[in-house]
Amino acid sequence: MAAAAPLQEAGITALAMPDSFYTQQANEHAERRDTLMRALKDAGFEARPPQGAYQVMADCSRLGLGRHILRFAFCKKLETLEEAGERLRAIARA
Repeated sequence: MAAAAPLQEAGITALAMPDSFYTQQANEHAERRDTLMRALKDAGFEARPPQGAYQVMADCSRLGLGRHILRFAFCKKLETLEEAGERLRAIARA
């Protein structure tokens, strides 16, 4: 079994990237995760930070929804996450 040719080329490119690229990616990932986690907490959701994924599972049972687990992805622009946080906080204040 082998990966498709474009994926092999992408792997070669990825292996050639400097360590600083991956450090920066990890730092940006953590910043986005932390931004979303703060917004969810401020809006009254219960959630634990993921350990590697870019999605957070949050309990929204306080909103009275029948299904009370929501999945939020934070693989977005930081500005998008900040705007989402403001909207979530507005729901919590209502």
